Amino acid sequence: MTTYAEDPAAGVCRLLTNFNTTVSDGMILSISEADDLTADDLDVEYPLVCLGARSTYGRADHVTTDDVQAARQAAGFLIDHGSSKLAVIGARNGPKDPALALEAIEGNAQLRLRGVLEECAERGLSLDPHLIGDTGKDWSIGSGARMAQHLIDTGIPFDGIVAFNDQLAMGALFTLASNGIAVPGGVQVIGFDNIDEAAYFQPPLTTMDSMIDWIAPTSVERILERIGSDKPIQPKDIVRATRVIRRATTRS
Repeated sequence: MTTYAEDPAAGVCRLLTNFNTTVSDGMILSISEADDLTADDLDVEYPLVCLGARSTYGRADHVTTDDVQAARQAAGFLIDHGSSKLAVIGARNGPKDPALALEAIEGNAQLRLRGVLEECAERGLSLDPHLIGDTGKDWSIGSGARMAQHLIDTGIPFDGIVAFNDQLAMGALFTLASNGIAVPGGVQVIGFDNIDEAAYFQPPLTTMDSMIDWIAPTSVERILERIGSDKPIQPKDIVRATRVIRRATTRS
């Protein structure tokens, strides 16, 4: 059984508590950004494998990509191809103080911001706090478009955008075009997740691979191993690096 949960934490807790083991042998749970689960919530008596960037506190298997390293890759890719003043779209109610943001240990938005900050610091570049676009929980195309306009309106120059998902990046591309800003000549843009639309957007979007072709079979393999085992299996974090999928919103 695979469950993708977008309810508040209370809803996910009910899902975990009321899971019917007479119908299904185990659960693969994709924990959303909105869910704030505790270790006790994940301490269940049936096989459980979790996906996503939330901590599982060592109580369940956790299959995920390395969001910090992915964000470092994304920022580094823009820098390697000529950007030196980066902006971010998709921060989520997190600290703008780099020292605090660098302490993030879970959450897609928080970990990706940490990765961008780490890469900029290693390259000797600064990330202006005014160019960290906080979109809260709204990672839609419209949110990306509005935040890109806000960044432009600050008057602070930037020549690269790391958007924390592809929808935000697409919205940013719309706004850049509306303002007559060339992509990738004036501003490079990179997203996350490699959704189907990314390859067909105009211009086609450079993005970080979500690695779904690895996550899906790995999580199924792990849950089947747990279901078929007569002995307890120690929970583990199964983490893999991702990769840049280069398209037309970054320079060659």
